[in-house]
Amino acid sequence: MSSNIESIWTSSTRSRQTSMIIPDGCRDLIMVESQGNKAHWVISPLFDQSQNFYSNNHVNFVGFRLKPGTKINEQQLINTIKQGNISLDDVPNLIDDFTTRECSIAEALECLANDDVKSVKNASFSLGVNIRTLQRLVFAYTARNPSYWFQLARARKAAKALSTSMSLIDIAHMHDFSDQAHMSREFKRWFNLSPSEMIKRPDVMSQLNNSAYA
Repeated sequence: MSSNIESIWTSSTRSRQTSMIIPDGCRDLIMVESQGNKAHWVISPLFDQSQNFYSNNHVNFVGFRLKPGTKINEQQLINTIKQGNISLDDVPNLIDDFTTRECSIAEALECLANDDVKSVKNASFSLGVNIRTLQRLVFAYTARNPSYWFQLARARKAAKALSTSMSLIDIAHMHDFSDQAHMSREFKRWFNLSPSEMIKRPDVMSQLNNSAYA
């Protein structure tokens, strides 16, 4: 498997449905195959908040989730798949050909998601670079600032803690939100759901167990 692939997933729909997809810090190369139609390929964007997706009945998906910080030559990758007789077994090699992920961005994103790093400033200190250097590096590979990654990691880790017996106040404190209201605002920002709404959505909570950022 390509070193830039985080995981490979499959999904199928048997009826028309709406699904909420929460931000996970990854982009996916996805094959979409509907009944009676030729398969087509898309590359998902890096989501800033949850999105609702509408699927028709009898649609099959195969997704190649790329590691956070992977830079994609999107047009050439899609064109190569369209122009060639490409099988699913060939896709990992194509991903190797049309993606890059430098050690520097991998290290930076890992640091920003570390529980011991309490701010972007602390992350830059831990990495041994100044904040401007960190900003340039992260933005060059992801088109997002370090604060995006720091806050996304914090929100996702707090969301995972909803499945434990901890109170919302304790979860907010553990993940360095100023208070429970601050955490709720961040949940609304990223997930379009409050903590109490999110815990009632097993379809959303289950996504936090997928291989992704933080």
